[in-house]
Amino acid sequence: MEKGLMVNKGQGFMKEHLKKVNKVVTGIITLLFALLVFLGIFLKTPALFATAGVIAIILAFSVFSIIKKKYEILVAYITIIIMSLSTANSTSDVNSIYLILLPISISALYLNSTIFIISALLANLSVIGKLAFIGQFNVNTIIQLVIVNFIALIIYFMTKWGKDMIKLAGEEARKAGSSLEDLKDTMGVINTNTVALGEDISSCFTNLQSVKEISETMVDTVNEVVTGVTGQATAINEISNMMNTADSKVLETQEISKQLGNISHKTSELVSKGSEKIIQMDKQMNIISTAVTESVSTVTELQDNMDIINNFLSSIVQIAEQTNLLALNAAIEAARAGESGKGFAVVADEVRKLAEESADTVKQINEVINTINNKTKKVLESVQNGNDAAKIGETITKEVNESFKKIQQAFIEIDKNISTELKAIENTKAIFDKVSKESESMAAIAEEHSAATEEMLATIEENDSNIDNIFNLMNKINTSSENLRNTMKQE
Repeated sequence: MEKGLMVNKGQGFMKEHLKKVNKVVTGIITLLFALLVFLGIFLKTPALFATAGVIAIILAFSVFSIIKKKYEILVAYITIIIMSLSTANSTSDVNSIYLILLPISISALYLNSTIFIISALLANLSVIGKLAFIGQFNVNTIIQLVIVNFIALIIYFMTKWGKDMIKLAGEEARKAGSSLEDLKDTMGVINTNTVALGEDISSCFTNLQSVKEISETMVDTVNEVVTGVTGQATAINEISNMMNTADSKVLETQEISKQLGNISHKTSELVSKGSEKIIQMDKQMNIISTAVTESVSTVTELQDNMDIINNFLSSIVQIAEQTNLLALNAAIEAARAGESGKGFAVVADEVRKLAEESADTVKQINEVINTINNKTKKVLESVQNGNDAAKIGETITKEVNESFKKIQQAFIEIDKNISTELKAIENTKAIFDKVSKESESMAAIAEEHSAATEEMLATIEENDSNIDNIFNLMNKINTSSENLRNTMKQE
C-alpha cells in the first residue's frame, strides 16, 4: 500500500509538471503563431501561412487540453511531432539546420526521454529529407547535423539529469511527507498515551490521597496504642512492686505467726509446770503475768498487722480493678488497630483474666484473714482473761488449778489456731509468689509490646513520610503530563 502511495505521488508530481510545460509551450506556440502570421502578412509569403495554420491546429488542441484538464500527454506528443515535422518547412538551406534545436529544446521541457528521442529523430529525418530533396545534403550538412545532434545529446543528458533530480526531489518530498505522517502518527500515539497517562496519574493521585489519609489515621491510632501500652506497662510495674511489698508483708506475718507458735508452746509448757508446781504459784504467777502481757502485746501487734494486710489487700483489689480496666481499654485499642492488634488483644485478655483471678484470690485471702482476725480477737480475749486470772490468782489460790487447766486448754486451741494460721499464711505466700512471678512476666511482656509498638510507630511514620514524598512526586508528574498535553494541543 505504501509503495502504491509512492507511485501515485510520483505520477501526480509529473502530471502537474506536464500541465505546466503544456501551458508554457502553449504560450510559446501562441507567440510563434502570431509571429508567423505577422511575417506572412508583412513578407507576403504563403509558406508561412501554411506553417501558421499547422501551429494554429496545435494551439487549439493545447488550449482545449488546458481547459478540459485532460489529454496532457497526448497534447505533448502531438505538439512535439508536428513541431518536429514542421521544422523541414522552415529549412531552406544548410544554415537553417539549427532550427532542429527548437522542437528538441521544447521537448526537453517535458523531462520525458521518449518525447525527446521522438522529437530529435523526427526533426533530423525531416530536415535531412528536405535538404536531400533540394540537393543540399553534403559534407557540410553532415558536420552541422553532427554539431546539432551533439548539442541535442547534451540537452538529452541535461533533461535526463533534470528528470532524475526532480524524481529525487519528489522522493525526498515523499520521504519528508512519509516522515511527517509518521511524526503525526507518533504525535497521535503520544497524545493518546499522554491522555491515558494523565488518567492513570489522576487515578494514582486519588489512590495516594486515600493511602495518605489512611496512613495519617494509622499514625494517630498507633500513637494512642503506644500511649495505652506505655500506661499499661507502668501500671503493671506498679502492680508488680505492690505485689513484692505485699509478699514481704506476708513473710513478716509468717514470722510473727511462728513467733506466736513458739510463745504459745512455751506458755503451754509453763502452764503444765505451773499445775505441778502450785507451791511456787507466786513466782510462777509473775512469769505467767509477764508472758500473758507479752501475749497481749503480740496478739495486738498481730491484729494491727492483720489490719495492714487488709489495707494492702484493698489496694491489690483496686489495682486488679484498674488492671482489668486497662486490659479492657487495651482490647478496645487493639480492636481499632485491626489485624495488627490481634496479638496484643490476646495479651490484654490474659491480663484481664489474671486481674480477675488476682481479685478473686485477694477476696479469698481477705476471708481467711478475717477468720484469723476473729480468732485473734478471741485469743486476745483469752489472753486478757489469762492476765486477769493471773492477777486474781494471787488472792484466789483455790481456783489456780482449774484456771491453769483452762489456760492450758486455751493455749491448746491457740496452738491449733496458730498452726492453721501458719498454713493459711504459707498458702497466701505461695499465691503471692505466683502472682508476683506472673506480674513480672506481664511487666516484661508489656515492656516488649511497648517497644514493639514504638518500633511499629516509627515504621508507620517512615512509611507516612515516604507516601508524602511519592505524593509530591506524583504532583510533579501530573504537572509535567498537563504541560505535555497542552503542548500537544498547541501542535
